[in-house]
Amino acid sequence: TTVNTTSDIQVNGTSYNLTQLDRVNVTTIGTAQASKALVLDANRSASNIYNLIIDPNGTGIVCSTLKFWNAAGTASNTLAHMYYVGVQEGGATASQAVVLNSTKDYSGIRNLSCSGTLTISTSIATPSITCDTITKAGTITLSPTTLNLNPTTLQIAGTAVTATAAELNAVDVTAGAAAVSKALVLDSSGSIGTITKMTCTSIRSTTTECQITAGTALDTSAECRAYPLCITNDTDTVGSVAGISFMIDSTVAPIRCGGVGWDNTNGQRVRIGITNQDGTWAGYPNSVYGGPYTNGSNRRLKTDIRDCPHGLSTGMQMRPRLFRWKSSEDTEPDSIGFIAQELQPLVPEVVSGDENCPEDENGMIAYPMGIEMASITAVLWKAIQELTARV
Repeated sequence: TTVNTTSDIQVNGTSYNLTQLDRVNVTTIGTAQASKALVLDANRSASNIYNLIIDPNGTGIVCSTLKFWNAAGTASNTLAHMYYVGVQEGGATASQAVVLNSTKDYSGIRNLSCSGTLTISTSIATPSITCDTITKAGTITLSPTTLNLNPTTLQIAGTAVTATAAELNAVDVTAGAAAVSKALVLDSSGSIGTITKMTCTSIRSTTTECQITAGTALDTSAECRAYPLCITNDTDTVGSVAGISFMIDSTVAPIRCGGVGWDNTNGQRVRIGITNQDGTWAGYPNSVYGGPYTNGSNRRLKTDIRDCPHGLSTGMQMRPRLFRWKSSEDTEPDSIGFIAQELQPLVPEVVSGDENCPEDENGMIAYPMGIEMASITAVLWKAIQELTARV
C-alpha cells in the first residue's frame, strides 16, 4: 500500500518525477487552485482563474462570441470580439469600436445620425462642433448664447452668402431712421429721416409730390415748417452748364431761394439770389426777371379800408427815371423806373427796405430798398380820376 522512494519511479519504462505528483491532487474539480492542475468539471467549465495569458503569436481564442456574465451568473451581453481588436484610440476606423483617447477626444466620424436629442455640454467657455455638413430633413433649432460659424462658403437655400458678418450687421437697423455705419431702410410709409449728409449724382421723383427737408426747422409755427436747403454741385464750377446748382423745368441757373419771415413793416418777402462756387450764398442781384405775379386782393383779407390819399399832386412830384444797374452788362439796354429813396417821402406805403443796411463782403446789400409797383397803379389811377373830374 505504500511505496517509498527517493528518486524517480518508472512505469512501463517511463520515468516520472514524484515531486510533481501533488499537482494533480485537486480537491475541487472545476475550480482553479494555486500550484494545482486545472481540471474541468462535468460541464467542461473552470472558475476562479485570476489571470489568463495567451501567446500573441498563436491563433488566439477561436470563438464566435464572448459572453460576459454578471454576479448572478446570467449572461448580460454578447459582443462580436473582432470589433475590439486593433482599435485606434481617439480615431474612427471602419468596423471598429469607438474608444476615446486620453483627452476624451474622438475624430474621423463621417456621418452621425441621431433620432433623438443630441446634447453637447461642456465646462469650457467656448465649446465647438467641427464638421463638414449638418443635414436634417425637418427643422434644425439652435439656441446657443453665441453661435460661431467659420465656413469657407456659407449657403442659404443653395445660394452662397458673399457678405461678411459685419456687412450683415449693417441691416440691423430701425426702419425709417438713419444710423451710423448702418444700411438705409425705409419705414412703412417709404420715408427715412435723421440723415446728416447725402451725396448723389441725381435725385428723381416718380410721384406727383416729393418732399426734401434739411437741417433744423427755422419756423415750427402751425401749418408751417421752414427748413434751410441748399442744392449744389461740389464737382463742377457753379454757373457752368455742367455745374448748375438748381433746375426749374428746362431753365438752369446757379440760384438760391431765400425767404425772410413775416414782419409788420415790410410784409413777407421772398427773394432769389446767387451762390458762390461752393454753394454758399453770394447775395441778391439788383434785378429779378420773372413771369406774371399776382397780388392777393381779396376783401376778406383786408380791414380798415379807406380811400387812397395820394393822387394827382403826388403823381406830379414823382420823377420817372432812366438808369442803368451796376450789375448790368454794357450791351444791356437802360432801365426805366423810380428811385426808392425819391419815392419814399411821397408814397412811403410802396417803399420797403433799409437805406442804412450795410454791404456784405461781396458788395451786396442784404436788404436793398424796393418799390411795390402794383401799389403805384392805384396812385396813378387816383390821379386820372382827379384829372377827369376837372374836365
